[in-house]
Amino acid sequence: LLDDFLEKIAIADSKENGMIQVKNVVTALNQLNEKCNYQLIETSEREKIADIIILSGYLKNFNERDEDITEKWRQW
Repeated sequence: LLDDFLEKIAIADSKENGMIQVKNVVTALNQLNEKCNYQLIETSEREKIADIIILSGYLKNFNERDEDITEKWRQW
């Protein structure tokens, strides 16, 4: 999921398109975590995954480095 997200955000041509990719990967991770009885993504994984997503948006100038762009949709 993260590899696919990184490929898609790399070619996103606007913040709006980038945030669509963020929403898509976060909701997909929510669904996967739910299928695993909410045991797949624990605290350390959550921090690393969120950091990857936040950093990728930051590198595209879609968000600030300390802005959690996953929070709106994240259930993990």
